[in-house]
Amino acid sequence: GSRLVFVNGHWREDLSTLVADAAIEVVRFSEANAEQSALIGEHLGTTVPGTKHLFAMLNDAALSDGVFLRVRANSKAQHPVQL
Repeated sequence: GSRLVFVNGHWREDLSTLVADAAIEVVRFSEANAEQSALIGEHLGTTVPGTKHLFAMLNDAALSDGVFLRVRANSKAQHPVQL
């Protein structure tokens, strides 16, 4: 399967292995298309209310890039993805 390696919070594509899988999308935030960017904006920062959690606020403030990972609707990944 695929393995996405993060070092100090940054995706290291050179250390990662991506196995082709039609059901899975993996793209850096900075390289996302309009649809992916809209989904990122819709979901980013919604898990933990940042106004009540110091570390969530610090994480949001320091965010410069990330990885968008999506399993397409009505699809099943052919291989596991390790993060």
